[in-house]
Parts: sequence; structure tokens; C-alpha cells
Amino acid sequence: MSVEVIKLQQELENEVKDMQNLQKELQKLNEGRQKLIEQQNESELVQKEIDLLEEEAVIYKLSGPILIRQTLTETKNTIKTRIEYIRKEAIKGELLLKDNETKQLEKKNKIVKLQENYYKAVMGPQYAQMMAAQQAQAAQQQPQ
Repeated sequence: MSVEVIKLQQELENEVKDMQNLQKELQKLNEGRQKLIEQQNESELVQKEIDLLEEEAVIYKLSGPILIRQTLTETKNTIKTRIEYIRKEAIKGELLLKDNETKQLEKKNKIVKLQENYYKAVMGPQYAQMMAAQQAQAAQQQPQ
């Protein structure tokens, strides 16, 4: 194999590994998003339950192995703060997801171009003939 072909092959392998890493990262981001959705739903359910309580209700917060008494106002503020935090984290997660998807699209396009260059280098003139035949076949299959 020529030096050009070996170089293209190595570059293609590196790009494919990068793409696989991006896909793993996307999976982790989706898992994180799912956890945030679960936490948000749970917190909103707690908020609805707390809204039903009367002002003099006794509320205890579990802190480690200890129950700590809290006022209704403190509890409402804690839940409200938690929901706001979860929403902010969800927004950050969405931005990271979009960024990852953009990077994957760019990486995919780069891989396609590298594959094309690799095939051109390996097959030489045969590649041009093959591409011309594919284009002619595609043109015939399109409705007129």
C-alpha cells in the first residue's frame, strides 16, 4: 500500500474512534437527562403534596440518620429551589446534547469524505467508473 493510503486509513480509523466516543458521550448525556426528568417529576409531586398541607402541619426532613423538624415555609422553599436547580441542569443538558449531535454530524461528514478519498486512492480509475454507474442507476430510478 502507498503511504497516502496508509495515512488515509489511519486518519479514518481515528475519526471512527472519535465518533464512537461521541456516541458513548451521547448515551451518558441521555441517561443524565432521564435522571433529571425523574428527579423533576418526583420534586413536583412532593411540591403538590406539600401544597395540600395546612400551615401548622409538622414536617420532618431526613438528614442522614436523623429527622429534622422544618416549617412548611422552609420545606416549600427547599422544594422550589430544588426544582429550579433541576430545570437549570436540564437546560445545560439539552445544550450539551445539541452540541454532541452537531459534533456527530460533522464527524459523520468527515468520515464520509475520508472514505471517499480512501476508495479513490485504493481503487484509482475504477472508483470513478463505479461512481458514474451508481449515478446513472440513480437517475434511471427517479420518476420522470
